[in-house]
Amino acid sequence: MTGARDVLRRETRDLHDAVDSVYSTFRLDTHDDYAAFLMAQAAAHLPCEVALDCAQAERILPDWPLRRRADLLRDDLRKIGSNISASDSGGLRAEPSFRTASEILGAIYVLEGSRLGGAMLVRSVPGSLPRKFLGASLPGSWRTLMQVIDRDLVAAIEIDEAVAAARQVFGMFERAGRASMRVE
Repeated sequence: MTGARDVLRRETRDLHDAVDSVYSTFRLDTHDDYAAFLMAQAAAHLPCEVALDCAQAERILPDWPLRRRADLLRDDLRKIGSNISASDSGGLRAEPSFRTASEILGAIYVLEGSRLGGAMLVRSVPGSLPRKFLGASLPGSWRTLMQVIDRDLVAAIEIDEAVAAARQVFGMFERAGRASMRVE
């Protein structure tokens, strides 16, 4: 039997690859590109965290408050000279809305995957640049999330909702990255 995590991975692979392709164009070893990278991340990440807070994600994943990285991202942006206000949703037209437990888990799947990717990317960022957002580690968080996803997403409708939410979030990251590339 294929678990929900496997379905999520398979059904979002195309968008995951598209996001990787867009963000791989940023040179994280230069101040300006790294600043643009962080701004693009903020444009997608911040509204997603706000939406997950509004959906009370901690009801589904009790350690949600520990997983949040918005403050780390804002702090890195401030230190690099690209300020973004606490209320700024990153310039996207609409914040996402996650209504069901399945949608919440689908969105968190993408944000936590981003955390894993950040652990790899942070190696490319010089120590002279702020790296709290990319370097934020929460040991065991991915494994715990995968267990919750496989346990809680059983019915086809639940898995479909999680996939739709994950695709929405991946799409936000892709659009934010592409928009940042056009500005330069």
